[in-house]
Amino acid sequence: MNAFIRQEIISKRKSLNEEEIKEKSEAIASKLLNLPQYRSCDNLLIYADAKGEVKTDEIINKALDSGKSVYLPLTAADYSMDFYRIDSLHDLECGNFGIMSPKEDPLKLLKASDIDSKSICVVPGVAFDKQGNRLGYGKGFYDRYLGRMRIPFLIGLSYEFQITESIDAGKYDIPMNMIITENNIYERLN
Repeated sequence: MNAFIRQEIISKRKSLNEEEIKEKSEAIASKLLNLPQYRSCDNLLIYADAKGEVKTDEIINKALDSGKSVYLPLTAADYSMDFYRIDSLHDLECGNFGIMSPKEDPLKLLKASDIDSKSICVVPGVAFDKQGNRLGYGKGFYDRYLGRMRIPFLIGLSYEFQITESIDAGKYDIPMNMIITENNIYERLN
């Protein structure tokens, strides 16, 4: 079931043109930037968009401009992932899977002790359901990382067509607290 959903949604995402991606991404960014959770956060963990995902450059730049500590993921060949602080989008270089990533720098590594109650993680995904379940690309990077690091508030960014009725969540899958689309904000009820 999840393999079918993944294939269908990625195909729909590939059919978006640049103008549609830009328009939808701006609406999503506006919703995120106005959230009380975002406005009060100190640490923002966020991805660099790739392959038609919701664009994140505007969010990253505004977070940096407002003095937040911004961290992006660096993936490794063994499917592990860590987040590193950036000072600018110019700190990114092409990494694994063709995704823009920070350089590995022990001084900029996000440690568990850096995470506080005002830390949020903005997570990409192929599909989400309204219960907060996320379907990723199948490698488990985020689920392993989030299981290890315990970020208090997780936000999925998604186009509305990526919201499905139900996702078959595994026992190690970490649900989102909130999913933001260009049309809606879905909050998981605990």
